[in-house]
Amino acid sequence: MTKINYINVYPSNVTYTVPDTIEGWQPFTVSFTDPLTGSSSWHWDFGVSWLTDDTSNIKNPNYTFDSSGVYIVNLTSNMLGNSGSGCSQTFSPAAIVNVLPLIISPITYVVATPCSPFTVHFSDTTQDVIHWQWDFGDGSPIDTNQFPRMFISSPGVYGNTFDRDHFWLHDQY
Repeated sequence: MTKINYINVYPSNVTYTVPDTIEGWQPFTVSFTDPLTGSSSWHWDFGVSWLTDDTSNIKNPNYTFDSSGVYIVNLTSNMLGNSGSGCSQTFSPAAIVNVLPLIISPITYVVATPCSPFTVHFSDTTQDVIHWQWDFGDGSPIDTNQFPRMFISSPGVYGNTFDRDHFWLHDQY
């Protein structure tokens, strides 16, 4: 009777292509995955330069980026070998994360007339806006003013959308 033993031999380096930039609004939670098979320990550095606790030693961590900016995430993954030897591979970058700033919109409105027909005055005091587009959802033309008025002839629920362009981004409400 012959007994066959199998030996797993893992390559010392894995070909790895950095994924496209991962992008989201702050706070932004990202799930990371170790690309190696057979690794036994990990060190993730999430690239937040002003923090010392922006690391993880688990295989597939989640991390929440609280501040806007571009972060370079690095991973060192280790595999055990015989007699305590082994190999490690560093993925630098393992990911690039772009966290976009969350803009708290200072949009306000005031119902200027208490009886029908109603006049509603809107205001957007966001800094650095170069274009506004208000759609009041009532069939009236799109209004591109910073401080538009909406005229309502009868009581009801009216939905509206609002787009604006800043020097650096476009947002919609």
